[in-house]
Amino acid sequence: MSKVIDLTGKRFGKLVVVGRETNWPANGTFWKCQCDCGTSRIVNGWKLRTGETVSCGCSRRKKARDRAMNPNSKFRKMSLEKMNQDSVDGTRLKQLSMRVSQHSSKYKGVSFHKSSGMWTACIKFQQHKRHLGTFSTEQEAAAAYITEAKRLFDPVLIANGREPLSTERYFKEGY
Repeated sequence: MSKVIDLTGKRFGKLVVVGRETNWPANGTFWKCQCDCGTSRIVNGWKLRTGETVSCGCSRRKKARDRAMNPNSKFRKMSLEKMNQDSVDGTRLKQLSMRVSQHSSKYKGVSFHKSSGMWTACIKFQQHKRHLGTFSTEQEAAAAYITEAKRLFDPVLIANGREPLSTERYFKEGY
């Protein structure tokens, strides 16, 4: 058995080792650390010594927040341009008539649940997901989806110079 290296009191980035954690279920030696931000974390000693872990996660979160909030950030400019380019009231117009990846149904917004043996229909509009119900057939669920999609999406599409959704195309192609 290898000798444990005592890390108590040592600093690793923003973390200061407070003491050894003996009641930790995973393999290896774990240490209780205090981050400069005030958060306590239990960290694997190997990750401390190799520099893989240098904070409780606050550094990564701060870096991401700073990058997102910086008006000169290339990342922020690209994200905002892409969002605003095709977005109205929090809804991306392209998404309204876009085909999603095929899962258990050929229809957008419809999925099969093995546990219940039923089909469900859900729709997402203006960043809110709405459950439309459970149905015994895929076509019933698809009909519920397209009815709600036309009610929600068509006014937005028409107001922005786009074609309204086609019920025939939906049932033929699944969008």
